[in-house]
Amino acid sequence: MVDKVWVYAESAEGKATSATLEIVTKARELGSTVEALYTGPDADAVAAGVGEHGATKLFVLDTGDGLPGQVAAAAIAQLAGEHKPDAILFAQSYDGRDAVARLSVKLDKPVLTNNTDVALDGDSIVVETQIFGGTQIV
Repeated sequence: MVDKVWVYAESAEGKATSATLEIVTKARELGSTVEALYTGPDADAVAAGVGEHGATKLFVLDTGDGLPGQVAAAAIAQLAGEHKPDAILFAQSYDGRDAVARLSVKLDKPVLTNNTDVALDGDSIVVETQIFGGTQIV
């Protein structure tokens, strides 16, 4: 198990999205500590949702008047420098893709996308991706 996994939380209709809750649940399998990062309204409702699924902390990032993905990436990069998460998981939504692309550049770390599973191999995080129409998993 790794120490700390972060999840980029998103909301719809005043609560955490189902993708966010699924990722938080998966993150519990990977890390001894799961924390979430969020930009947007209804932070208390989002905190309750991610908390029920295993997150122990919600960082609320104020995007102000800036572009949410740009400001979120800058804030997450700063927090990551301070808190050193082992992994940061994002949904493949418009907001998630925007923020993770910018964050990848700021942290000089790769983005692994289109994965169908995330797991542990010893103390390392590995991902699975289907190829050839799902007939093989790499």
